[in-house]
Order: sequence, then C-alpha cells, then structure tokens
Amino acid sequence: MQDDDPSLLSADLENARFTALVALPAQARLAEMRLVEEIKNLFPRSTASIGVVRSDGIDQPSLVFPWGDMLVAIVALPFSIPAETVRAALGNELIWNGAADAFSRSKAHLLVSVMGLGKDFEISRLKAFRLTVTVAALCGLGNALGVFWTASESVIEPGRFVRVAREANETTPPADLWISPRFFPGFVSADHLVCRTSGLIPFAGRELECGPVSLNPGDLAGLVLGIARYIVHSGAKFEDGASISDGGNPIGTIRYEVSRFDGVDTQVLKLQLAERG
Repeated sequence: MQDDDPSLLSADLENARFTALVALPAQARLAEMRLVEEIKNLFPRSTASIGVVRSDGIDQPSLVFPWGDMLVAIVALPFSIPAETVRAALGNELIWNGAADAFSRSKAHLLVSVMGLGKDFEISRLKAFRLTVTVAALCGLGNALGVFWTASESVIEPGRFVRVAREANETTPPADLWISPRFFPGFVSADHLVCRTSGLIPFAGRELECGPVSLNPGDLAGLVLGIARYIVHSGAKFEDGASISDGGNPIGTIRYEVSRFDGVDTQVLKLQLAERG
C-alpha cells in the first residue's frame, strides 16, 4: 500500500466525472425549490459550509451555491436526457425493472455538477459525497423520474438513490451508487468472462478489472465489487504488484495494466486471482 503514487494522482484523476442527470416529467422551477433546506434536512452534520444560493437565467434557469471551496451548479434543461446517453445504461440495468418506462416519460432534466480545485483523492472523495447529497436532495423534493449517474454510466431509481445516499458521510461516499459492474467476453472459451467496475475512477484513479476467468458471473461481480467497496470506504490505494487477501486467504495480485476488452485502451487495476489449491 502507498499513499502518493504519482501515476494515480496525476493523469488518472483527470478522467473523474462529478456530474449527474436527473430526469423530470416537466421543466423544473429551480427558483421555487428549497434545495439547500432539503440538503440540510437530509445531512445536517455535513452542510455547515454551504453558502448563499444564486439563481440565474430565464430560458435556461440555473442555481449555483458554494460549498466550502467548491461550487455546486444545477441547470434546468427543457428536454429529456438524449436517448443515446442513457441507451447503454438502460440495457445494462438489472435491478430497476421500470427504468426504461420511467425515462421514456421524461420531458426535461437537471444537469448537476460539483466543481472545485485540486486533484488528490481526499478532494475527489469530498466532491463525490457532495454530488451524491445534492442529487439525493433533488430526488427527495418530489418528482424525479430517474438518475443517470455519469461516473458509472448507470441509471438509478430515485427512491433507492435517497435511501442509499442517507447512509453516506464526507469520508464514506456510497459505493453502491457510484460503482456498477460491466462484463466483457473473455475470448478464451464461452465460459470465460471479464468483469470491470464502472465508476471507481474518482476513488482509485482507475477502474478495477478481473479476467478472463471461468467463474459464475454473480460470483465474479461479487468479488470485484467487494474489493471496489473496500477501496471506496477505506480510501485504500494499491501499488503495482500488491497482494490482497481476505483474512488469511489469498485473493490475488493487483497490477497496473492497459485493458482493451471493450475495444478502447483503458488504464485499470488488474486483479490476477491467486491459484486455487
């Protein structure tokens, strides 16, 4: 383990995304929203440094407010989230059966972003928490139809988003909202798969990937997501070649690699599983 690996702290965090889209049935009236009050209601211990809300725009209304040395910006857009933006996420969604129907009823959406200087992991984790809190508050105010989470390119049901977000705090963002699994063919045999996280970059600088391996998809996803949750919750950073274990049982080795399983060169933390006895 090491705290300041430059290959993770420099270029990799440039790819971190702190933006979300909230699907709505109609154009939002941002000026009438009691957003900051809702944020403070949901997270009273973490909101003391929120500043004064400023609203602007008529054709494209927006809200901006400072939160410490960061800015939270919300823009109300009078059209639904473009179909090509959410198509893959809807196709990959396994938990929320009504996702496609919910997004099909959308006529407008909110663009939510958190901006701030700095590219270290502590700032990245704080941005992640504040984006989560803001979107949870917007969902809690009423008529949200769904959330498109750009970091993981996934769709999330508003009620679930609020429930999971309420368990978060400034040092522990909600891993189950930020991270989702993606599968790719292993090209070894029909039984071999690759599983890669989507959404881990703000917390590790790279996605976590395992495979190709011949494992049950549920077991493989559980293994990868379990390690990803540990990274998010603990802030752990693994050096190239680090060994990881579950208690006294070895899991495998982490390598810094470039993955091409989705046809695009992607920097990953590659989990090479330990040989089974």
